Amino acid sequence: MTRYRVSVVVRMREDLPEPQGIALEKVLSRIGYQGISNIRVGKVLEMEVEAVDKEKVKDLMDDLSRTLFSNPVIEDYEIIIEDL
Repeated sequence: MTRYRVSVVVRMREDLPEPQGIALEKVLSRIGYQGISNIRVGKVLEMEVEAVDKEKVKDLMDDLSRTLFSNPVIEDYEIIIEDL
């Protein structure tokens, strides 16, 4: 078994408005930060996983991401797997 470092990045789908990002843009503009736009707020889940190979880790993380870590109706996710 090999250990892997895994990050799952979850973000609002690109075709949907992102309320937290919109609110943050307004705040930044109000306090004097100009030229910052299209902010997307999301979450990152980081973990270590022990598995036979990267493909098994990808399958596991894909299943967990679809069922627990994200809402597939409104969110997309990206899985990043690194050897430890």
